[in-house]
Amino acid sequence: MKDWWSVDDVKVPETQQEYVKPKKELPQNFRIDMTEILAKFQPIELDKNLIKYMITVIIKLSQEGENSDLKVNLNCKIRVTYEERNHFGELIDPSRNLSQAIVISMATSLPIIQGLKLAFLSMSQNEEAWFKMSDELLFFESDLKNLQNPPKMSKYYKIKIEQIHYHQVQNLSNMEGRIQQLNKFREDGNSLFQREMFRQAITRYQKGLNFLDKWPKNLENQQYYKMKQEFSIIFTGNIAQSLMELEDYTESARILDTIIGLTRNTKYEQKNYYRLIKSLINIGELEKAQKHMNEMKYLINTEINPDFMNLDQRLRISF
Repeated sequence: MKDWWSVDDVKVPETQQEYVKPKKELPQNFRIDMTEILAKFQPIELDKNLIKYMITVIIKLSQEGENSDLKVNLNCKIRVTYEERNHFGELIDPSRNLSQAIVISMATSLPIIQGLKLAFLSMSQNEEAWFKMSDELLFFESDLKNLQNPPKMSKYYKIKIEQIHYHQVQNLSNMEGRIQQLNKFREDGNSLFQREMFRQAITRYQKGLNFLDKWPKNLENQQYYKMKQEFSIIFTGNIAQSLMELEDYTESARILDTIIGLTRNTKYEQKNYYRLIKSLINIGELEKAQKHMNEMKYLINTEINPDFMNLDQRLRISF
């Protein structure tokens, strides 16, 4: 998010040929008759609002052959291709490449709509199937808490499980395993942030902080204290950035104030000073913001840093 922008002066010709936006051609398979398609397959009721239509039947091979009978579970990553259609049989996103696979981790708390989660768990590697999902299964579990009467609707998903990779369970009794778990909290939070799911990202980062606080006494050594400081800065700074995206500048300023001293002479210093100053400006704490800006001027040449130049300009105008 930018605080200001500039537009170069452009000389517009006195006469311009009218621009006609070209029409995008819809793919040939944009709309299909789902009744006709699904009539070819035997329906399997997984839930009153989830019907499965198997396209491929997976046969377990002998030990000499490739074992295709790998089942999706809650402790794996899956590589899938899919298409999503509304109740008319129309593609939800006609521009998407249907052959492009995506990777989904079943082992994390990243949100997946309830119907898709159940669908994945019913499948094996190399299996392909149609699914008809309806009503509450088209929502995240967290969304249903705020919906007394979920709207009546249905969608169709064609899913193929291209590959299954089982996670190794982290050994949390040693330092290496616990560091891997901390990185997992960070990566999951970053993934949610990039998808603009800021509240869910905050929850994931907070789990990382809680995990740090519950460290086993027998693993509290010099490496732990150094690592704890760095991960505390990372998780708290990322929570603050998520709060800023939600425009909760009061809370972001409060939590940044708790770590700003820890960032001194680290690679996280400038980024968190910027976040703190911006938060303080947005809640009208201009004297505090100016104090921190002056501190940064001693540390870096703010005149050649566009981010700090922008904040400094805002402070001058506000005063």
